[in-house]
Amino acid sequence: IATDPAPAIVESGKIFYMTNGGAIAFTLPTSPTLGTQYVVVNSAGADTNITPVAPATINGGGAGVVVNNTTQWAATTVVCVGVNTWVAFGGI
Repeated sequence: IATDPAPAIVESGKIFYMTNGGAIAFTLPTSPTLGTQYVVVNSAGADTNITPVAPATINGGGAGVVVNNTTQWAATTVVCVGVNTWVAFGGI
């Protein structure tokens, strides 16, 4: 995927393989269901910014906090662990 795939909650558990040669954004869906999970693979080594939509947060940060995967072939897993609360780990 070379552009922001704008995932929907029904796509939980999908693997998104980012192949763009430049920076790319992966925007998490609003009002996620507990347990919704994505794996984002950065194949190009360029910045892959994983962004929640307010009021959701990621890794305990406030509004506007972005998780940035900059490592080629690294996979970042993102899981909804509470109401509008995302956690990202691995490959970040």
